[in-house]
Amino acid sequence: MTQNNDPILSFALKLVISTVVPTIILVLILPENLKLSVLLYIAIVISLFIKASYDETYYECPKCKALFKPDFIDHILAPHQTYLKLLRCPECGRVSWCPLKIFMGREVRVKVKPPEEKLDANLERCLKIFTFFYVLSLAPSILKLNLIFPLIPSTLIYIVIFAGLKNAIKKGYRTNVLQALTYFLIIPLTLFTFLGFVIK
Repeated sequence: MTQNNDPILSFALKLVISTVVPTIILVLILPENLKLSVLLYIAIVISLFIKASYDETYYECPKCKALFKPDFIDHILAPHQTYLKLLRCPECGRVSWCPLKIFMGREVRVKVKPPEEKLDANLERCLKIFTFFYVLSLAPSILKLNLIFPLIPSTLIYIVIFAGLKNAIKKGYRTNVLQALTYFLIIPLTLFTFLGFVIK
């Protein structure tokens, strides 16, 4: 398969063009007091793309070979890799890395082998550690009474990770991929904490 026929790549390029380019233009032309409205624009565009990507998108269970559409919450929050998503099959009930077969009505012909993984990651501990670093990142905002930085970026990251972890715990998606991502995102929280203290 050539890259031009890859529906995932095509979707990603459209998303980047629709968010990055207008965001740069808006940040350059908008007055200072309106620049936060760019976040609203980004949120709306991403929401529209997420909704569009859910339509006619199906995964295949590697165990029983059933083709199925995950619920919308799993579409957004379930742990995933480029062509794989960790899902519970509605037919056989097994939790496994399911390959993407149809994306937005287009067949995905990329061959991927689902990883063999013991789904036993301690996501509760992961959530507690991430919550600690999130609360720590709020210290500059509280002490300096600056409600914009790092409060907004830290909170956005925390909401996404918190929702993903809670969904994974509830549905048994105890993958080390999600655990590693969560620990990796402690880095920007720590950076926001440092910058919050040094930036006037």
